[in-house]
Amino acid sequence: MAHGRKAIRDRVVTVCTGLTTTSTRVHKSRLYPLASGKLPALAIYALSEVSEAVTIGSPKYHRNLDIAIDAMAEANTNVDDTLDLICEEVETAIGADRTLNGLCKEATLVSTDIELSGEGEKPVGIARLVYRVTYRTAVTNATATT
Repeated sequence: MAHGRKAIRDRVVTVCTGLTTTSTRVHKSRLYPLASGKLPALAIYALSEVSEAVTIGSPKYHRNLDIAIDAMAEANTNVDDTLDLICEEVETAIGADRTLNGLCKEATLVSTDIELSGEGEKPVGIARLVYRVTYRTAVTNATATT
């Protein structure tokens, strides 16, 4: 079985694939194409993880994983509306599966940052949603056990 982080990332990708606005344009990486015609899209990746050893009962790690979901759309006169629509779709999808199919205790939205980027062919608007995912693993096995 995969490391808990990978299993969680994979589940977030599954939950976010097929949404109305971004469809199958979901990338499991922080490196993503910003080319015209490939947007709107999502990029899903881990930002950081903090672990704490819990020794009551069998030894476990209590983990808090921050997952970023970058919603991207061409920067035009409707970019803010498009980003808000994508965020609404992502938040609704994850809200309907807050334990990510039993992989975690809970996935909670902790922040949303919105910016414009001029790195691609055309300017792009990006809304970064950060979810804190709380899960546990055994000290001797890094697969997610909730």
